[in-house]
Amino acid sequence: MAWFGFGSTKISLEELKKSIIESPDTFPQDLRKNLEKIEFVTGWELIKLTLPSLNKVKGRNLVRLLLGDKIHLLESLVEERTERLLAIECLGYLPSRETVEILVRLLSSKDESVQLAAAGALKHHTPRLVVPYLVDALLEGAALPSRVGEVLLVMGYYAEEALLEAFPRATPPVQAHILELLTHAVNPKCKDLVAEALKHDDFKLKNKALEAIASFSFTEFWPEVVMCLAEPQWTLRAKALEVLAKLEIKEARDFVEAFLHDEDEWVRECAQNYLKTIESVSTVTEEKSNVVNQLG
Repeated sequence: MAWFGFGSTKISLEELKKSIIESPDTFPQDLRKNLEKIEFVTGWELIKLTLPSLNKVKGRNLVRLLLGDKIHLLESLVEERTERLLAIECLGYLPSRETVEILVRLLSSKDESVQLAAAGALKHHTPRLVVPYLVDALLEGAALPSRVGEVLLVMGYYAEEALLEAFPRATPPVQAHILELLTHAVNPKCKDLVAEALKHDDFKLKNKALEAIASFSFTEFWPEVVMCLAEPQWTLRAKALEVLAKLEIKEARDFVEAFLHDEDEWVRECAQNYLKTIESVSTVTEEKSNVVNQLG
């Protein structure tokens, strides 16, 4: 058993763990002073022993007391396979630009468990600290878009505004990802981005624009959706037909009928589904009109 001296008193790790668990979340002054005296290696052993037994608030306070000024040493543990996941969790409790930079870099790790741990740790930090680094990483391709997006989606309004602002500076593939994130966030401000996206030749960007139109029922874009029927990729033609059906755009009927003879089977089926939808809507509308006339 390891013993540690605090003045004339010796205490074991187990006894120190017991004191921490039994103390209030903020720790008594005497315990705080003793914890602050512990050197890094001992502090790390204490964290491994104690952290699983603590609530989030007390765990955060313990990590900040023991490791708050030792971020560079904590970062070195990320390279050790047996220590890395706990080290990353601890980085989530230390609010600083340095820790956020480390965690953002880890989002592009080849180890998926490291990516997930880094994303989870970033979610503990405030949006104003995290979002600028994540948006830069997204624009520069410095981290996996899926992991960046996972964190941004929990950052709320601040992240959404940052994405809207970043859109003009992004490449088409990144613009597609931004549009997808804003659609998932149910942010109708993406309407202006949709108009811009439909002008591009990029397949993925146009596809995400069509998804946004369907999701938000942006019916005013139906002429642009019809234009997508001329796309060479069958998937875009099919997506456009699905959107026209979902939005029940009767004005597109003459354009759609030509695609009953499209070279692609799925496109033909989507055209048929559109026509069935429009006919069904027309029937319901007519029936309602008849009822109103009879009541009149």
